Amino acid sequence: MKSMIKGLALAAALVLLPTGWQPLLEASGSTAPAYRWDNVAIGGGGYVTGLAIHPETPDLVYARTDVGGAYRWDPLTQSWIQLLNSISYEDKNLYGIDAIAVDPSDDQVIYAAAGMYNNGATPSDVLKSTDRGTTWSRTNLNKPFAANGNLERSYGEAIAVHPSDSNQLLVGTRNDGIWKSVNGASRTDGTGSATDVNNWTQATGIPLDTEGRGVRSIVYKDAATVYAGVPGYGVYESTDGGSSWTHMPASPVHPRRLQLSTDGSVMYATHSAGVAKYKAGVWSNITPPTSQHLNTSSASTNYNGLTVDPADADHLIAARRAGSVPEDMFRSTDGGATWSNMNRSFQVNHSSPWWNPGYLAGALSSILFDPHVPGRVWMSDWLGIYRTEDVAQSKVIWTTYTKGHEEMVGFDLISPPTGAPLLAAYADNDGMRHDDLTQFPLKKFGHPALSETTALDYVEADPNEMVRVGGYSHGARGGGASSSDGGLTWTEFGDFPKDAVGVKLPHGNVAVSATNPELIVTLPINSPPMRSDDGGQTWAAGVGTPDKIKLSFWNWSQVIAADKIEGEVFYLYHAGKFYRSDDGGIEWAVTHANLPTTGAGYVKAAPGQAGEVWVSLSTHGLYRTTDRGATFSKLANVQEALLFGFGKAAPGTNTSAVYLYGKANGATRMGIYRSDDSGATWTRINDDQHLIGGNPRDMEGDRQVYGRVYVATDGTGVWYGEPAAAAAPDTVAPVSPTALSATPNLDGTVTLSWSPPADPDILHYVIYDGNERLRLASGDAASATIADIQPGRTYHFSIVARDTSWQASAASATVCYTAS
Repeated sequence: MKSMIKGLALAAALVLLPTGWQPLLEASGSTAPAYRWDNVAIGGGGYVTGLAIHPETPDLVYARTDVGGAYRWDPLTQSWIQLLNSISYEDKNLYGIDAIAVDPSDDQVIYAAAGMYNNGATPSDVLKSTDRGTTWSRTNLNKPFAANGNLERSYGEAIAVHPSDSNQLLVGTRNDGIWKSVNGASRTDGTGSATDVNNWTQATGIPLDTEGRGVRSIVYKDAATVYAGVPGYGVYESTDGGSSWTHMPASPVHPRRLQLSTDGSVMYATHSAGVAKYKAGVWSNITPPTSQHLNTSSASTNYNGLTVDPADADHLIAARRAGSVPEDMFRSTDGGATWSNMNRSFQVNHSSPWWNPGYLAGALSSILFDPHVPGRVWMSDWLGIYRTEDVAQSKVIWTTYTKGHEEMVGFDLISPPTGAPLLAAYADNDGMRHDDLTQFPLKKFGHPALSETTALDYVEADPNEMVRVGGYSHGARGGGASSSDGGLTWTEFGDFPKDAVGVKLPHGNVAVSATNPELIVTLPINSPPMRSDDGGQTWAAGVGTPDKIKLSFWNWSQVIAADKIEGEVFYLYHAGKFYRSDDGGIEWAVTHANLPTTGAGYVKAAPGQAGEVWVSLSTHGLYRTTDRGATFSKLANVQEALLFGFGKAAPGTNTSAVYLYGKANGATRMGIYRSDDSGATWTRINDDQHLIGGNPRDMEGDRQVYGRVYVATDGTGVWYGEPAAAAAPDTVAPVSPTALSATPNLDGTVTLSWSPPADPDILHYVIYDGNERLRLASGDAASATIADIQPGRTYHFSIVARDTSWQASAASATVCYTAS
């Protein structure tokens, strides 16, 4: 095997991998301190659609995702390394990975079919890395892929490298059949000129699929024989190394994944009607019987996940794809003659506390035997990546590995001036309070457990008072809640705006009065603004705006805001017009009718300034009013404003820091900027290793830490950046809380009380029962209520204080409490 990285002339989009939490170089001409960037720790939460393991090098594992790039496993830290952080916003379509493949002869080489959507979105290309994903080059195939386009995204790998010749590569596309390279997908001369193209050749005999399902699995049997799965058409065979293909009679019509035994004597295929086996030139049906389904009422025989033990051609696992949790995973040790359902008895050790305890194999995509460790199997699904060390156990024990896999899709962010530094609204996973940016949250918001929270806001005069709105099943119906303890607990609104047939309206945006937590204005889908003056018990439509403003659930714009000083004043942008309500959302009036029109606007009121509102209008730039919307000025040195947010003022000033995701100072591509003088000047604070281009959806400055900014993305989680000087926080841990006591309540709960330490920067308290972390309490608290107390059980309560530099105190003295 080649152990040295091959030289490759990098062309077009060069991608550099950050190697973790490290100081970054400033962009040319910047005078700000260097910034460091990292993900907020969430822990999974996105669809991992495929896995690849190098056959010769242990622990070299890759994962691909539908919208969140690609990852490489780091066995030393037991975590995943994102490989595509440096793709720019302009090339954001490349964050969707439709297929991934290693070079069996060179463990430095990896290929990725990059393209999120097959709808004309560009670019879409095969990427090549010769250093395990640290840097990438475009190969100029430029055919559309659809990593987030349809069910086929979770099927097999449509890239394959010749088993002994690194120069030969086959790529299956969504619309254009199979293409072959005989020079390792390298450019002709590496100049990047119009004549510098790859020697790609289109194979013959593969149907060109007009429905975009395409070629979804390619496997080499030997140097000449190759198989390809083409959903809707069947399995195809090539005997000339992939140049020409013929259909295999009697093969499954809708193949999902193909797997060959190590010696090539047998091939297995999952498909829409079960599991098939090809041996000695004959196809046979080896589908597990429906009587072995966990849910026997589900007769679906749609199978997807598939793996064969490299050491035993008769040992295989096939997984059903029927929309169940868990999906059925069947294991056979006799080549499919008989099967056992692995999921009749299993255990899952979740590394992310907020995952449902029994969650396993939802929308299972890939499952692979590890060729280097007998019995070890990797698996991926809708939320993350799992591994078991012994698949033959009667009770299979799975462990999730979510550290570094940050694929959550963000809708909205808030950073209150007190309490937790960040609360985030997420698609598919409700939302979470992030007390510690480096630790996974203990739980999702809950009460109600929305499928997705789409917007958050807090009362400026009392940031413990918060509201949130969202819905279920991507806009099928709506819901919302309020919190009086900074998002630690939530109470569902008593009622919610409804449509004509009584269904709660799915919601987009929300704003709460700066002074009155009972006064809430929300903007449902296909509705005028709705207001409540009793904390969500009753709702009424405002007048003076169009009847329909937000038309789509998948619209991230936040176009309503509350003034940060005046409690009755709210603002709204729509279709080039700026509206204001001076009576808490009852009546709205146009104050300015000549703003540019865009469907991607964001409206935010400046902290500490009555009547000051900023509006970002995408390619039209950034606008500011200081007179409640009567007049606006466009910031001359901002060319584009995709996102913006306010943060804590620089030391010695009262002017909020402003952060921008856009183009400023004449830049030709998107960057992240900070202004400390109300937008008069801007300094770029990210660099080319951290372009964070994966569909950024919201931005917020930290109201408690100057210089820190958050960026929520559509697939790579939430990023935060801060001056590198902040990398050296104080090293003095707070002293332990004292006088801890436990008092029973009539409702069966227990109230813990303590004397806080004298430290002025306590972020939160962590409450334990023995070694089990129970919950967090805010840094300004001196008591907390513990629910779910079990009668007869003895609890061993203790408490740890953590400061804003994440230094933890020693545990307090333990208080033993036996519930009656």
